[in-house]
Amino acid sequence: MRPSTEIALIALHELVPQILEEMFFAEAEAIDDVFDWSANNAIFSRISLHEPLEADLIVSVPTDLAHEFSETLTSDIKSGDSQLKDIVGELLNTLAGRLQVALARDDEACAVGLPETTKASNFILDEAAFHQTFAANELTLGVALAPKRSA
Repeated sequence: MRPSTEIALIALHELVPQILEEMFFAEAEAIDDVFDWSANNAIFSRISLHEPLEADLIVSVPTDLAHEFSETLTSDIKSGDSQLKDIVGELLNTLAGRLQVALARDDEACAVGLPETTKASNFILDEAAFHQTFAANELTLGVALAPKRSA
C-alpha cells in the first residue's frame, strides 16, 4: 500500500526545516503565506519519486536565498547560475531521498529519479499540486508534491 500525499506533506513539514538546518545552518519553518510560484529570479527543481510514494517533488528557491545557501557552503560572495542550480538540485535530491525513506516500511525499496533544475520565470505549478511555503533566513521557498507528469 502506497503512502498518501497527506502523510507525505506531514513528513515534509518536519523534513524541510531539518534538512535546511543540516545543510545550510538555516532556521526554517512552515508558514501560512502563499508562495508565488510564478516569481522571477527563482531556481526550480523537480524530481520524480517512484517508491514508495509516486509523485513529483518540486522546490522553488529565490535566487537571493540560493545565494545565501551558497555562501554558507562555499564562502563565495556571488555564485554563478550553475553553482546555484547545483545547490538547489542537491537540496531537492536530499529532500526526496529522506522523504522516501521516511515513508517506506522496513522491507520496502526507495526510488527517486534525478533532479531537473532550471532558473526560470513564470513557472506554472500544476493545479493539483499540494504545496507549502517555508521561511528560511527571513526569505521564503516553496515545496510542492504534484501528480506524476505523463511521459
